[in-house]
Amino acid sequence: MLRKPPHVTGCENSMKRRCPYCNTELKGKKLAKHLSAVHEGGGAEFYCRDSCVRCCTDPGSPLELLLADIERISKSLKISMAEFFERYGGVLWTNIPGTALLIPATGLPFPCKFLVDGKCSIYDVRPLHCRLFPERLYIAPEPWSYESFYSAGYVCVDAGLGIQPNRRAELEELMAEDQRELERTAAFFKNENYVYELTPDQLAEVEDAFLKIGSKDLDRGDAKRRILDEMIPQDFKEHVGQAFLKRLGETF
Repeated sequence: MLRKPPHVTGCENSMKRRCPYCNTELKGKKLAKHLSAVHEGGGAEFYCRDSCVRCCTDPGSPLELLLADIERISKSLKISMAEFFERYGGVLWTNIPGTALLIPATGLPFPCKFLVDGKCSIYDVRPLHCRLFPERLYIAPEPWSYESFYSAGYVCVDAGLGIQPNRRAELEELMAEDQRELERTAAFFKNENYVYELTPDQLAEVEDAFLKIGSKDLDRGDAKRRILDEMIPQDFKEHVGQAFLKRLGETF
C-alpha cells in the first residue's frame, strides 16, 4: 500500500509563496493554478541573465536525462553511451508525488560538468529538459515542479515571463516529445524494477529533518535530496548504478 508522508511530498504545499507577478500569497497548488489562469503571458520573454548559471549548478535540481539525450550527446562527443554515463552522468533518486517511493533515473548531477567558463559547452546538443526550462513551468505549472525553483535563486522564475504564441506552440511540441521520450527511457532502463520504498521509521526521520529546513533557504532543495538519498542503502544505490551502466554497455 502506498503511503503519503506529509513532509516528504506535501510540505511545500503547506507554505505560502508570493506570485512573481502580483505579489499575492498563495499555497503551492493554488499558486500554480493562479499563475496559469491569471498571469500566463505576463512578464518579459525569457532570457538568461548574465552570470546566472543557477539552472546548471543547483544540486537540489539535477537534470534528468532522456535516452535520446544520451544518444545525441555521446555521439557528438564521440564516446560510447556507457562512457558518457561514467564520465558525466549518474543515478538521480526522486520521490514519486503522493507516495513513499523513490525512483531512480539517469541524470546529470550538478554542478554540470559541461558548464565551462560560465557557458554550456554542448549547447547545440544540450538535453531536452534544458531546452524546456524554465518556460514549461508557466505552461503546465504543477506545485511539485514549480515550488522547488521559486525563491531558490532562479531569477528567471521569480521575475516571471511572457510566452509568445509561436513559442508556446514550439514548447508544446517539445513537451509532447519529452513525454514520449520519458516513456521510452523508463522502458529502456526498467526504472520500476529499482524503486526503493521508505520504511515508516525512515519516513518519520525524513519528516523531522525536513521540518528543520528553512523555507527561505536557497539550498533547501539540495538539503531535501540529501536527506532522502541518505535513506537508501549504499549497496542498493551501487547496484542500480551498475545495472544502468550495464544496460547502456550491452545495448550500444
